[in-house]
Amino acid sequence: MIDCCVKRWDFEELDLILKLMEKESVTLNLDSCKVLIDGITGYGKLEKAERLVSTMHDKKLRVETYLYNLIMNGYCRFGLVEKAFELHSKMSSRGVTPNKDTYWVLMNGLCKVGKVCEAMSLLNELRVNEFEIDEAMYITLPEGCYTVGMIEKSLEVVAEMSREGFLRDAKICEILADALIEVPERGTNDGYIPSSPHGFTIDLIHRRSNASSSRVSNTQPGGSPYADTVFDTYEYLMKLQIGTPPFEIEAALDTGSELIWTQCLPCLHCYDQNAPIFDPSKSSTFKEKRCNTHDHSCSYEIVYADKSYTKGTLATETVTIHSTSGEPFVMPETIIGCGGNNSGFRPSYSGIVGLTRGSLSLISQMGGAYPGFISYCFAGKGTSKINFGANAIVAGDGVVSTSMFVMTAKPGVYYLNLDAVSVGDTRIETQGTPFHSLKGNIVIDSGTPLTYFPVSYCNRVRKAVKRVVTANRVADPSRNDMLCYYSNTIEIFPVITMHFSGGADLVLDKYNIMIVLFLQIITCFLFTTTASPPHGFTIDLIHRRSNASSSRLSNTQLGSSPYADTVFDNSVYLMKLQVGTPPFEIEAVIDTGSEITWTQCLPCVHCYEQNAPIFDPSKSSTFKEKRCHDHSCPYEVDYFDKTYTKGTLATETVTIHSTSGEPFVMAETIIGCGRNNSWIRPSFGGFVGLNWGPLSLITQMGGEYPGLMSYCFAGNGTSKINFGTNAIVGGGGVVSTTMFVTTAKPGFYYLNLDAVSVGDTRIETLGTPFHALEGNIVIDSGTTLTYFPESYCNLVRQAVEHVVPAVPAADPTGNDLLCYYSNTIEIFPVITMHFSGGADLVLDKYNMYMESYSGGLFCLAIMCNNPTQEAIFGNRAQHNFLVGYDSSSLLVSFSPTDCSALWN
Repeated sequence: MIDCCVKRWDFEELDLILKLMEKESVTLNLDSCKVLIDGITGYGKLEKAERLVSTMHDKKLRVETYLYNLIMNGYCRFGLVEKAFELHSKMSSRGVTPNKDTYWVLMNGLCKVGKVCEAMSLLNELRVNEFEIDEAMYITLPEGCYTVGMIEKSLEVVAEMSREGFLRDAKICEILADALIEVPERGTNDGYIPSSPHGFTIDLIHRRSNASSSRVSNTQPGGSPYADTVFDTYEYLMKLQIGTPPFEIEAALDTGSELIWTQCLPCLHCYDQNAPIFDPSKSSTFKEKRCNTHDHSCSYEIVYADKSYTKGTLATETVTIHSTSGEPFVMPETIIGCGGNNSGFRPSYSGIVGLTRGSLSLISQMGGAYPGFISYCFAGKGTSKINFGANAIVAGDGVVSTSMFVMTAKPGVYYLNLDAVSVGDTRIETQGTPFHSLKGNIVIDSGTPLTYFPVSYCNRVRKAVKRVVTANRVADPSRNDMLCYYSNTIEIFPVITMHFSGGADLVLDKYNIMIVLFLQIITCFLFTTTASPPHGFTIDLIHRRSNASSSRLSNTQLGSSPYADTVFDNSVYLMKLQVGTPPFEIEAVIDTGSEITWTQCLPCVHCYEQNAPIFDPSKSSTFKEKRCHDHSCPYEVDYFDKTYTKGTLATETVTIHSTSGEPFVMAETIIGCGRNNSWIRPSFGGFVGLNWGPLSLITQMGGEYPGLMSYCFAGNGTSKINFGTNAIVGGGGVVSTTMFVTTAKPGFYYLNLDAVSVGDTRIETLGTPFHALEGNIVIDSGTTLTYFPESYCNLVRQAVEHVVPAVPAADPTGNDLLCYYSNTIEIFPVITMHFSGGADLVLDKYNMYMESYSGGLFCLAIMCNNPTQEAIFGNRAQHNFLVGYDSSSLLVSFSPTDCSALWN
């Protein structure tokens, strides 16, 4: 079963199998572990594979060298050579002996990231230690030398290979011949690097888009002409051919998606396309892929950020990159998508070329034998060009270079590290702001015309522009809150310089023309701050009572963008949603601390008493019980407060009930049908799981939306929660801090608390066990109080005790809260939370002090907990803040707001 899931990449079902094995105390054997590591490594889940190897050691299972080699090769494939060497050290310390393949992986990885000298040092170290060197280990060095322009060094290596009797591979001679041919030509300066037999250029048409990330990557041998582009306001279409005989299409380049697809005949629902649509029946090399043991077609479905989508079946087909040199590059049996139901694309599109690092992207299917170079020069008018392979090396006077970072969480995205921006002579550092990073904080994207900064940093750049521009401001005619001015000349505007890590300073032309690597910026930065565009939606929410569950609504999907009221009932937030067809409304607890969305279902073995009617699946036409190996798929969730739910998984239509009347419908969503549930409050209709697991509501919404969510909880009256672009929090008074996601607990949203001030007394976390740099407190909309570790909590309590003149009182709830007799809240000190990046939240006294129901007694809303438990920034502390989450930028923003009045 495990092998079947891995081969189908069905990791959702695999997780269920592993959980079932754990529940039934079935131990993974050696063969199962090998299959798992092989599969999840190929899928790019390298840290998970590494953890599984550690588990094998713990269980005293024999771990073979090749398993380590697999994972190290995966790290090197993503450019994470340091991680590969860390694993190599662990391997040796655990008594697993490296072999020739191990060192080939490491040397090849070093060469691919340009660290040829380190690769040579490793080879010399092996030679000193009398390790047997073979031809394969040598071969990677001349390739690496050639790649970075070290031609003479590559000759030295080949001479050494000859002395050692290893010069038997014709490929080495071919590479060196190419290098020697190209050396005299590298001094040209006509705007591009001259061609070599190991690079090629593809035809590109530049038309219009500001949505998709699009960049083409390093490829393979073939002809090496240049390719012109046609400019038509920011869209790049790539010419390629599919089928036999070749059928030319022009498809959008997209580094943000994986699959190569085109519209195919016969078409169930095709958008209007200018060019003829591909007919697979006329190609002799088209072959539909078959999936699963039932020999079915392999279906695919992709929904993009702009609401466009494609649905169809996978196939293998010959893909030819149509080079203008007449020397095409042919890729037989390439997996493509044949789209038979497509919507939302412009007529100039024949499809999309996926260019992420996923296994089905064009780059991945080209193979890994090429050095990984790409260069382009986009003019914004006239012609442009894009190169692949060794022909794409950018060198010569005036070149600046900066490191590119690959994130394990988002391996398909290409990050740079921006240290500062200069507006004229004013340098605005990222250091000291939430935007600051050492490992990548900005994506370089050839498919997005504008440059985007986080709101807090963007506002600093905009202020610097405002200080020096003498023209009159004008409202942004596009209504996107860009900074715009009336002017007949561009000369009044300051020069803007981007300072990237490693001293790469890009002085940008005032016309903001795309330069070097198509980095472009305009003086108007696009950030929606107040107006609600039609690219978000708001769901109904009811606020009642809880201080246990972590609950936050996340960035969601497209549809209308109304607000949703909440009803306050002592600190529980219930979300209105509908399940089934016809829709059946439930009110379920929002829980970012769990994964499954579930509701009580009839017939019920053991259901708690529920105020609202219980869902009856037999009355829904879209309910379908999931089958696991021809049995029902059971689930079980145990919550922190000892409550639990048990039942079976099913697919069902889920509708988020927006008050605008424009619902958002999610067909075939996996939910839990709870038929054995412990006592939970009668107002609960179930739980909405909102962590980042594959079965959570957010994950099943898809990843095509901008990752924005905001809410404003009043603690009385009405509140509201938004999703999508309607959820951006901006404007005056906003403070932002970095949100951290830990690999140990990826479902939690961590902030970093640097200090707490009680009045004028600042209590640092530095010097205490509570101190951290990458997250020490969870922001949680489902927990009422704020929790600190006991030692730090006592410091805060002592500071409160030091200034409060009232008589202490016993906590009437028995929870050991710090309480005082008082008829007024005014005697209590103001408390300020100091988060990283300078985000200081001055909390209203109501947020920090709770009055008893009978009056005359106030308690500090901070509870001390065991240091092994999570610190929590609870929802009472968040009252009357518009709280915004931007998961793509990893920022949480706070804007002081009268939440009761905000939506009235």
